[in-house]
Amino acid sequence: MAAAERRFGAGSDVAEHLTLVRASAIDAAGHWLGNVFQRLRAVEQELRAQGHVAASLLEQTTNELDEVLHLLLDYVSPLVPKLDPIPVTDMLARLQRNLTTAFPLDASLSVVKNDTPALLVNTGTLVTMLDYLTAYLRRVVPGEATLSLRASASESHLRIILSCSREGCVKYSAAAELYEAVLVRLVEALGGEWECRDARERKEWSLCLPLQR
Repeated sequence: MAAAERRFGAGSDVAEHLTLVRASAIDAAGHWLGNVFQRLRAVEQELRAQGHVAASLLEQTTNELDEVLHLLLDYVSPLVPKLDPIPVTDMLARLQRNLTTAFPLDASLSVVKNDTPALLVNTGTLVTMLDYLTAYLRRVVPGEATLSLRASASESHLRIILSCSREGCVKYSAAAELYEAVLVRLVEALGGEWECRDARERKEWSLCLPLQR
C-alpha cells in the first residue's frame, strides 16, 4: 500500500515491513492490551461509583485509545491468502446495506448484471474492507449528506464510484487518515485500487477490484 506507507513511514523503511509481523505477535499484543483495558474499565467503574467527575473523561479516553489500537492491529495483521469466488451482486448488496445505515443513499447498481464474473478474493478480507470503507466515510462525510453510489463492470474489473457534495466534507483528521490507511491496505490485499479525487463541486472516491477472467 504505497500511498499509506509513505504517509506513515516517511523518512524510514519501517512501514514497508509492517505486514511481516507474525500472527502470534498480534495475538499476544491483543491479549495483553485486552487485560490493560479491563483494568482501565474497572478504574472507570470505581470512579463512577464514587461520583467522580473524571469517570466520563476516562471512559471517553479509553474508548478512543481502544479504537486507535484496533486500527493499528488491523493495519499490521497478516492477511489470510485463501481465495473465494464472491458474486459481484452479493458484494454490492452488502456495501449498499452498510452505507444505508450511515447516509441517505442514491444508488445505481442495475448496470451490474448477475452474469458478471465473480470477484476472487478472501471473504473475510472483503467484508472487513467494506466495513472500513463505511467507517472511513462516516468520518469525512456529513451524516446528513446524500451519498451517491455507482457501479460498473468491464471484462476484468468492477469499478465503484462514491461521491457527495464537497460542502461540509472534512478535509483532514487523524482518525480519517488512519481509517483510510487500513482501508487502502485491505483494498490492495484484494488486488484493487483506491483513489480519492476532488471535483469542482463534489468529493469522489473510486474503488476498483479485479474480476475472475
